[in-house]
Amino acid sequence: LVFRLADEWLALPVTVLVEVTPVKPVRRVPHRTGVLAGVVNMRGELTLCAHLGKVLGIGTTTIPETGRMLVVRRDSDRWAFAVAEVDRVHRVPNASVGRPPATVARAASHLTRGVFPLGDRAVGLIDEGRLFDTLRAKLR
Repeated sequence: LVFRLADEWLALPVTVLVEVTPVKPVRRVPHRTGVLAGVVNMRGELTLCAHLGKVLGIGTTTIPETGRMLVVRRDSDRWAFAVAEVDRVHRVPNASVGRPPATVARAASHLTRGVFPLGDRAVGLIDEGRLFDTLRAKLR
C-alpha cells in the first residue's frame, strides 16, 4: 500500500494492513508523549495511534484533518497512524526494490527495506517487522 506522509512517499506490505479509514479523533493518553499520539476508537476497539513521522524521523507530529488513517496489525500488535494521502496497492517485484540512498535519515533507513520507483517518484518500502518492534520498544 503506497501512501504519503508529509512530502515522503512510503509503502507498507498489504499483509499488515487491516483498514484505511477517514481520520478519526485521537484521544491523548495522560503523561505520555513521544511517538504515542494517543488512542483512537476503531469500530468499538481502542487502538494505539502513533506519530509515524516521528518514528521515521520525518518530523511531522500533526494529525491531518483531511487524509486517511491506516490501521495495521502484526500478531497481537495493532496500531493506527494518520497519513496525508493514500495512493493504492501496487505490485512491486523484489528485483525493483533497491537499497535506500545514503541521504535517507538514519531512523528512516533503519526502518526502510528499500526504495522502488513508481512513476516519477521514489517510494520507500517500510520493513514492517522493524516498524512494529520499534513501536513496541518506544511504548515502554
